[in-house]
Amino acid sequence: SVSASEDHMMIDIEVNGTKIHTDSAPFIERGTVYVPIRAISESLDLSCDWSSSDRYALIEDDYNTLRFLPDKNLCFVNGKKQVLKTHIKKGRIMVPVRFVSENFSSDVSWDDRYYRVLIENDDASVPSHLKDKTYNQDEVYWLSRIINAEAEGESEKGLIAVGNVVLNRVKSKLF
Repeated sequence: SVSASEDHMMIDIEVNGTKIHTDSAPFIERGTVYVPIRAISESLDLSCDWSSSDRYALIEDDYNTLRFLPDKNLCFVNGKKQVLKTHIKKGRIMVPVRFVSENFSSDVSWDDRYYRVLIENDDASVPSHLKDKTYNQDEVYWLSRIINAEAEGESEKGLIAVGNVVLNRVKSKLF
């Protein structure tokens, strides 16, 4: 469970262990994590289309269909109407990540230590354009622990130097 006071935190979304890049930052509202509809759809190998004339977004695979009407906070799940809060931020439709993922047979969990949504789906393969190449919060945490252990008492420049050495070792094929 996520509290409302935590809605300012950076949130990572991982599908099958791969951190995904979103063009609009995920956010938390009343314990629900919202993500851009296209990013979560494509990360789960789902079709995602927008009908500008009828103002709805459609996510589908061979078995299920979700039709979102963001202006009305409605979603039709395989034709059945359901009230569902969505948001439009910076021209992007933001949808509840758990709702979308679980409707397409994904297992979803929340890592409250590192603010990560962890999605597992045997049928999904994250496309390369959505793979986030930055370090996740867990990796940054462990890097900070290594730096502190290796450079205890060093100046800020010394800490940065040790961090660079560690990162270069990680990239090297020799280590």
